[in-house]
Amino acid sequence: QSTWGELQLMDQARWGVFCTSLRAVLESWTALRLAVEGQWGGSESAQKKEEFILDVIYYFENCRGVAYADEIVDLLEEGLDTEFNTVLEDDSQHQIARRLHELFATCSVGDFSVANRVISVAQMTANSTTLSKALPGASSDNEDGEDDDETVPTLVPASEPQRERDNTPMVDEDGFTLVRSKNKRK
Repeated sequence: QSTWGELQLMDQARWGVFCTSLRAVLESWTALRLAVEGQWGGSESAQKKEEFILDVIYYFENCRGVAYADEIVDLLEEGLDTEFNTVLEDDSQHQIARRLHELFATCSVGDFSVANRVISVAQMTANSTTLSKALPGASSDNEDGEDDDETVPTLVPASEPQRERDNTPMVDEDGFTLVRSKNKRK
């Protein structure tokens, strides 16, 4: 097993910043977001996401200042596989593991620059998502998580007039005639 080195144990203030930034990294992870939004873990996907995040926090809480790369990657892979039936093929778990270790290493020595940057980006993303949902025409969810009954109109370019159904055969540029069904489909 490879190690990223022994790190200092954190005091409560450092631990709080680390946990907040860890949560921000995991909540912005595309694989986890898609698994939750698509309910790949079933109707309890949001709860499973919270448990997954707590499992990762628990790992760092009990690693006693020594974080093993292979263990973090395995934890991320197993969590998504077990809870969301998701097998990662993009190797993003390695990037997330590296980011979590970087956060752990910097927060443990009192350097919050990386953590603050991660938290700031997460807040800006959350604010822009909230804003886009509030704008007219943006998709929104009811409080119960179901889509509104409003339909978004389909736009057709003005340069292409809609054809009325007639019996004139259509011949394409290769000389093939389009065969039309006599039954109208609804």
